[in-house]
Amino acid sequence: GRLAGIVGIPMRSDLVETASRFHIETLNAHGAEMDYTGHACIQKADAQAFIAKLQPGDVILTGDERSTPFMTVTQLVTHRSDFTHAILYQGEGKTIEAKMENGVREGELESVLLGKQHAVAIRPDYQDDQAGKVIEAGRELLGKKYDFKFKQGNDSYYCSEAVNAAVKKGAPELGFRERHFLGREITIPNDMLYTDKGRVAAEVGMGRSYLDCLMGKYISRDGEKK
Repeated sequence: GRLAGIVGIPMRSDLVETASRFHIETLNAHGAEMDYTGHACIQKADAQAFIAKLQPGDVILTGDERSTPFMTVTQLVTHRSDFTHAILYQGEGKTIEAKMENGVREGELESVLLGKQHAVAIRPDYQDDQAGKVIEAGRELLGKKYDFKFKQGNDSYYCSEAVNAAVKKGAPELGFRERHFLGREITIPNDMLYTDKGRVAAEVGMGRSYLDCLMGKYISRDGEKK
């Protein structure tokens, strides 16, 4: 950042902020931690304002640079790494999502958002009572195990697989893109953003480039000792 300023190279404001807080000591302290990032997460008031714009059946995509392996795979497959997690919104702040530690469960969207940097809500083009049918289909998946093999038809689900399964059952014509990867068909959260069968209904937080996300391990949090 200092060098760029000296020679007059223009930089994005968020990259200048990143460069000014870059410390190798931070990487040494947190490099192996999957839950560390020096970038700011979504604030409570912003999360609440985002939730107020949602409707039942919305699909929430979140970006979390702490999920480095998922971010890297997403970047390799789609050449973008905006989003690495997908959630089905039930309404009244409640979610249905598949997580590695406990499979498909209900949760509170606000608590999820407070640990993320970026989120968007995709509103599929539901007709009549399709949104309700999608939620009902999602609830039928509650209690299912997490799909560590990322394989269809094994009665277990990773995050975007669960969301896509619910949408395909409740609104078959609105299913999200599936792509062939490593000998199987997979649904990637990042692909859900680019559907032509819905629209972005809300957004909160800030997206970052792949390299800037990787830099998160080097960036000290405000007020943290270096």
